[in-house]
Amino acid sequence: MERPMSKKAKLRVFSLSLRISHPSMKLSDLLVKLPIKPERSWSVGEPRLSPRTGADMGGVQARTYAVMPFVADPESIDASIEKVLRSDCLADEAFLREFTASGGTLALSIGIESPRKLEFFLSPTISAHLGSKRVSIWLSAHS
Repeated sequence: MERPMSKKAKLRVFSLSLRISHPSMKLSDLLVKLPIKPERSWSVGEPRLSPRTGADMGGVQARTYAVMPFVADPESIDASIEKVLRSDCLADEAFLREFTASGGTLALSIGIESPRKLEFFLSPTISAHLGSKRVSIWLSAHS
């Protein structure tokens, strides 16, 4: 449960996505294990291309990367995070342990609109659930 806030200081979640990366696992292998539909992705060893123009930027990708957006609940950070944690893409906990043990990272990216001072509170239940899935938090606050 979220800590009560005044109407003036209420945080608004405006973006929520799961960011996944791995130093050696190919994207095709990752997508077999995690049923996601990435908005943006690349595989380790692929040429680096500009996301805007597709122009070759030189070199190759050092890590496999995928980002999957979720629809955020603008009224509840806990509800937004819980939606991601209960999704099919995080259901295989044995794979998640193996994935992170081999250098992979899972990060929940939360974009928040805050008119001024930022106070962020996650309940112990949500925090424990994030930890059990080996998911980090990536917080981005904007005014």
